[in-house]
Amino acid sequence: VLDGLSARAYFQKLDHHMVMSMTMTGMNDVPMTSTTDGQSYSETAGGRVQARLTPWSGAQVDLGSEVTRVFAEGTRWTERVMGNMTPVTETFHTWPGVKILDVGAFAQGDALLTGRLALSGGIRLDRVGRSADLGDVKLEWVTTGNVGLRAGITPWLTARASVGVGYRTPDPMELYGLGLKPDGYIYRGRSDLETEKSLNRELSLSAASAGFTVTATGFANRIDNLVLPAATSDSISGRPVRQYQNVGEADIAGVSGTATTGLPAGFRLEAQATWTHGENPASGTPLPAMPPLEGGLTLGLDMDRAVRWIEAEWQGAAKQDRVATEIGEVETPGYGVVNLRAAASVAHTELTFGVDNVFDRLYRGHLDPYTLYRPGRNLFVRLSRAF
Repeated sequence: VLDGLSARAYFQKLDHHMVMSMTMTGMNDVPMTSTTDGQSYSETAGGRVQARLTPWSGAQVDLGSEVTRVFAEGTRWTERVMGNMTPVTETFHTWPGVKILDVGAFAQGDALLTGRLALSGGIRLDRVGRSADLGDVKLEWVTTGNVGLRAGITPWLTARASVGVGYRTPDPMELYGLGLKPDGYIYRGRSDLETEKSLNRELSLSAASAGFTVTATGFANRIDNLVLPAATSDSISGRPVRQYQNVGEADIAGVSGTATTGLPAGFRLEAQATWTHGENPASGTPLPAMPPLEGGLTLGLDMDRAVRWIEAEWQGAAKQDRVATEIGEVETPGYGVVNLRAAASVAHTELTFGVDNVFDRLYRGHLDPYTLYRPGRNLFVRLSRAF
């Protein structure tokens, strides 16, 4: 009955200290000096124990427990001096000793009902506690689960359908943070944020025949208490403030697909695309941070020689003009970039090299900070060897 047992534990920490000085020319050619000093420390630790049971032929059940602990402490201050004027200092306690502890237990099973039909399902219970040096403490129990069906319609066509209930605890920045981001806004957390809970529905079709595979997936998610930044009338040192808040309900739906096919002379063609639509159903307004239609196309050649493969890739996205203007989100132009890559094997050493953004296109992804652009033409070489 006991088919397998696994356990893992991890610990990672970040201890970061940054000092940055910058001088520029302001209005009327008056020099302005800015000095920033930031210190942050964070720890993430956890573990997982899982047992796999096979109570009967064609069935398996995973039972286990998982624990995750997050601690974050950080402060950032900036001093600005305009000419001979009095220095202006901004202090942001970005993470005020934030502690989040999540302990959960779960069961997930899969059973073959007939030769072509399988049923899956699972349930999980989590105890989530969060606190900070500000004195806020919150403890809650969260129950989630899922159920799904997998059917082999024909020898070459498979369908999958699933419904699940999930959750997400707001992160330290959303709960207690205070910090300046590259878009020029100061982001401020709220300790009374509720946990996000979602109802997720998904339907997927996969087809495979000789040298050809295609997968299409549609999804529709209803999220309660979605956490999003909202514009406020406040300002800190003259800078506008966005504060995280819970949206009553949010709908996110979309489709994605992939396709791969073999071509003559050893060539292969791969394609993928994703489209996502997000909306606040109460107001009918777009949700922020929703990517536009994006995808890619790759033409590759696999070779059984010193040069193992070469490929040309196109990656692009459509214009995103459906944006949340009420919080200052801006439209993003569409773009397309071309990448060239190859891999060679020499003396048991793997060499990968290529050129990304061959035509040196200036572009920004919709989910990137407003003031930052993606790298231009970039040449790279990677060398790896296994022992």
